[in-house]
Amino acid sequence: MTPSDTTAKRKPEPRRRDDDIAAAILACGRDERPALQALFKLTGPRLYGVALQAAQNRAEAEQSVVQAYLAAFNEAQTFEPGKGDAMSWLEGLLARHLPGLTGPAKPGSAKVVEPPAELWQKLDIALGLKRLDRHIKPGVAAQARGRDPMPNANDRSIERQLRFWRTLAAIAVIGFVAAAATAT
Repeated sequence: MTPSDTTAKRKPEPRRRDDDIAAAILACGRDERPALQALFKLTGPRLYGVALQAAQNRAEAEQSVVQAYLAAFNEAQTFEPGKGDAMSWLEGLLARHLPGLTGPAKPGSAKVVEPPAELWQKLDIALGLKRLDRHIKPGVAAQARGRDPMPNANDRSIERQLRFWRTLAAIAVIGFVAAAATAT
């Protein structure tokens, strides 16, 4: 057997979990929405566990996890796989949105807690609204959220137009009444 025969029979090394996380982050950088779901499935339990340990309550933990994943999706272009651990990068993003967390958790120190199913739904909705902001006029995205993008300017303009038409209608009614009164 020659040396080339032995190397040909070697099994490829299995992909490391960190490589899968890094690949999902890079796919998020290409604006691939399914990549965020894959990233959430790979890292959600650990990131949620870290957030629960540092947050004051469950709602704060969930909100910070959603914000961290949105930041990961929006800032994925800045991730450099060769420079560090992908999970640490995500935990650093979480630390930005969670005041009780000072940085990435030490390996093995974080509990792994399965996030509630509605957490992915919140994240999915938040991502959809972020994409609305990015891809269409901000006013339309604000209206989709139920907020008027420029309430003062729009309200004043509409009120001014309504006053004009009401005044015009009142003048017309007064004119008809006066004409009817003089005709009889």
